[in-house]
Amino acid sequence: MCSGRAVGLGLLQRTVAKEVVDQIWAAAREQRVARGRPCPSCHDPMHEVSSGPSGPAVDVCRVCHFVWLDPTEYEQIPAIPAAPPAEPVRPERATEILATAQAEAIAQRAERSFGAEAPRELWKYLPALLGMPVEYEQSVFHSVPWLTWALIAFICAFSIRAFSNIEAAVIQFGLIPAQYARYFGLTFLTSFLLHGNLGHLVGNMYFLYVFGDNVEDFLGKGRYLALILIAAVLGDVAHIVMDPRSNIPLIGASGGISGVIAFYALKFPKTKMGVLFRIWLIPIRWFRIPAYVFVGFWILLQFFGVYLQIVGVSSVSALAHLGGATTGLAFWLIYRHLS
Repeated sequence: MCSGRAVGLGLLQRTVAKEVVDQIWAAAREQRVARGRPCPSCHDPMHEVSSGPSGPAVDVCRVCHFVWLDPTEYEQIPAIPAAPPAEPVRPERATEILATAQAEAIAQRAERSFGAEAPRELWKYLPALLGMPVEYEQSVFHSVPWLTWALIAFICAFSIRAFSNIEAAVIQFGLIPAQYARYFGLTFLTSFLLHGNLGHLVGNMYFLYVFGDNVEDFLGKGRYLALILIAAVLGDVAHIVMDPRSNIPLIGASGGISGVIAFYALKFPKTKMGVLFRIWLIPIRWFRIPAYVFVGFWILLQFFGVYLQIVGVSSVSALAHLGGATTGLAFWLIYRHLS
């Protein structure tokens, strides 16, 4: 309505000098508190930063990755230097160039409609082939997410140590609903650390790695740790309420991680996740979807999992996942305007 522009960082890098774009984004990341006007897209406060010594101040939304420009501000930002004049093109060469450009335009339209380019990091093919999502965008953090790394290392060490006698470890450290108060309630913690096999461990730690560092960076280490612990406990409580007389042990960190996943989707809904369509282990096409779409589908699967859990078909505690995700929702409602 003000005749301004909203420009994504990717597009801005193709039209404005790269060092200027990097400076704008770095300045926005360095500001701990956003005191600018609300983003017209997500309504979170934006960061007002300088675009250079002679450039205007612009508004940056770190959630949407948008740079909002008032009228005439875009023209004041230094542009990419113009390329030298091209040599005259022969008619047959011009026809070839035109055909190539048309083919590229068709391919780009198809990509926007049906898929996306593969991530630059080849290692991301491994989790994608196993059916797990990958992050397309490289995050920039205010501080090193060492708490997420430490949690992953500690959980791996605890679980791998128990693999040598996993049956006894599950009985000793698992959360048994009918005996939830044993060891003064410490099994609420030990069950979070313990995993039944390598696949269970790797899957949970991968999701904590993908989603945890961003949430840790936003919330800060204290609130982040509180989110995980409260989500884990409430997930366990939801599981106990379903059948408080059960003697089947519950193990795994997925309840606490579900709280992290839900918070991530609510706070960074437009972050692009990559999903690989494959036949067995043969990759077919990458799809790029917003985080809220992926997590919304995951939530629907958990409700279906609750039904399977109630009828006794599944041993996976989807109720613990939903209990943890509810905690993530509560933390988002409390801290969504934190910067």
